Amino acid sequence: MKKHLAFLFLPLLTIGLTSCNIYDLFNKGKGSSFVPPLTSDGQYVLEDPTPFTYRDLQLSAGMDALPSTGEYDVLVLPIEMSDFPFEDGALEDLDIVLNSEDGTDYWESLSSFYYKSSYGQLKVNFVIADVYQTGLTAQQAYSRYGTNTVNPDNGISLIDAAFKNYKANGGKAASFDDDSNGWVDGIVAVYSCPDSQSYEYPFYDATNFYWAYTYWAQQTPSYVSPNFNLYFWLSIDFIYTEKGQLDAHTLIHEFGHMLGLDDYYPSSTSKAPYNAYFPVGWLDMMDGNILDHDAFSKLALGWIKPTVIADECTVELKPLQDGANAIALPSGAYNGSAFDEYLIFELYTPTGLNELDSTTQYNGRPLGFQSPGVKILHVDARVMEITINSSGRGSAEYLEGTTLDPESTASYMRYYQVGATNSQKVNSYAKDSYSLVSLIDASSPSVNPFYRQGYADDGSLFHAGDSFSLSKYSVYFPEETTLNNGQSLDYEVRIDYCDYEKATLTFTKR
Repeated sequence: MKKHLAFLFLPLLTIGLTSCNIYDLFNKGKGSSFVPPLTSDGQYVLEDPTPFTYRDLQLSAGMDALPSTGEYDVLVLPIEMSDFPFEDGALEDLDIVLNSEDGTDYWESLSSFYYKSSYGQLKVNFVIADVYQTGLTAQQAYSRYGTNTVNPDNGISLIDAAFKNYKANGGKAASFDDDSNGWVDGIVAVYSCPDSQSYEYPFYDATNFYWAYTYWAQQTPSYVSPNFNLYFWLSIDFIYTEKGQLDAHTLIHEFGHMLGLDDYYPSSTSKAPYNAYFPVGWLDMMDGNILDHDAFSKLALGWIKPTVIADECTVELKPLQDGANAIALPSGAYNGSAFDEYLIFELYTPTGLNELDSTTQYNGRPLGFQSPGVKILHVDARVMEITINSSGRGSAEYLEGTTLDPESTASYMRYYQVGATNSQKVNSYAKDSYSLVSLIDASSPSVNPFYRQGYADDGSLFHAGDSFSLSKYSVYFPEETTLNNGQSLDYEVRIDYCDYEKATLTFTKR
């Protein structure tokens, strides 16, 4: 299997909560200053879904994320081990996988995928530096940097050496610091030796070093010559399929983390049953490493402005592949942003960025949905305000409204993070049973198949004649009769019509 690791939650602080019941604290009443616009037809368009962004959340804790809109350059550092030199043509192949406007011989390039997925709102140019010669064999590099499991290096030392070498040889680091915050916006570090799952190294457990993942170096920012913080680290092997075709699947997934997106699959460190719970059913770029991003991811990255349901109405839904079109159904406590709790509806079609993975099985993954249908996702992207004092004790509570007020002093730190997660539940500030994003399987109203490592299929989508209500699909909601925030969702949703061109949904109060 290729990509199966990546996003790690805050390594900065260990929270020591006060003696009150942790979930009483987390589930305290929530208010919002958001006032929905007046509407005569029971619906409105959410014009500003990201009053703050994933990037703002990361920066509040000394992390970073790449902007999800605009055009900018990202530095790529090829790092060569002496016993595994880059093969002839490898860097040319890397440039195609990163930058080709026409895609690769297998799928999209990293740049072309995100240009299309963002509906032209994100254009990234990857600038490949000269190869950095480490002077180390793969085993020597691992022995020096990869064996410390208490304080893992995660490739940082080699990337730092390569980056300093780049600057020492005339490289202009400031040109990669688009926001002038003292860090280059992100680095893609590509090492020349094989990854640990495609090559049997003759030394102990290289898995956590020679793999693909996104992380932060947490170096002190410099406004004179920017340092690096955010990066992803992967083998040159990851740009090839088993048949030798050029492939960006892994890079696309990892770049999603660089934009701030979480993994949607479980971590092995989570306790049962959540270590085998695939809430999205594998069929998503941030889950099974296939297909396009779903409507929630696009909403959180600021690429779509959904229609929000405010009362009974009928709404026409166009394919997500054809334009920035989705429907959000929130509770009465909605804060008017992507970062809250709601249901989101998209019309999935096996076209555009979905077509390849719906017709050609990617290694180790099921085929994507092969027919059009309405995908219903339960989103709990509520943000927590976390305060830690100098002794490591603190508190965490759900943010009221949409104003972030991060602060770091000698005595305490206040920062922000999405509470729920599908993946790193061991580090979650929400109940383990709360997931960031989860798929409602249309064909299974009484049993959630994703708790048993099940993957979604065409039957998981809603089609003409199907209907949804929270009471009918209560098994997908941890609180069973309400949303996680304690609010009711008193709507029945009927799919009146659905094909490749459109779906018509009727929302009726129960």
